[in-house]
Amino acid sequence: MNHAMTTARRSVVVLLMTLGPLAGCSTSPVTLTTVTIHGLLGGYEGGGGPPEPSTASGTKPWFVPLAGSVQAVQGSTVVATVNVAENGRFLLRLVPGTYRLEGIRSSGDFDKCGPSIIRPRARVAISVTILCSMPSIS
Repeated sequence: MNHAMTTARRSVVVLLMTLGPLAGCSTSPVTLTTVTIHGLLGGYEGGGGPPEPSTASGTKPWFVPLAGSVQAVQGSTVVATVNVAENGRFLLRLVPGTYRLEGIRSSGDFDKCGPSIIRPRARVAISVTILCSMPSIS
């Protein structure tokens, strides 16, 4: 074998070794695991939190679902916003972390709801209820 062919063959091998990883191995995109949060936006008639088994009058306050929107906030940044249907239910997908969920009613005197702090972790289902202040119904 002559010197020119040996040098050419070495050059090809070096070139293939250099380009091989770039050509044959593509970098896969980074996939962030998202967590699904099932939620409910609403309040209890008569105000306050979840009712006791019965009130002094023997009646139970009822949970009232509300339409509007829910924002997921980290620090002072809104990272996601979803609309909430008339039935008060919403679905939100977030990467693991710590979030403050705030509800915003579409109507009524008491616009802000919550906040509710959540800490979704990978592969762990979360359900959350964001409570709104509700006026007493007489």
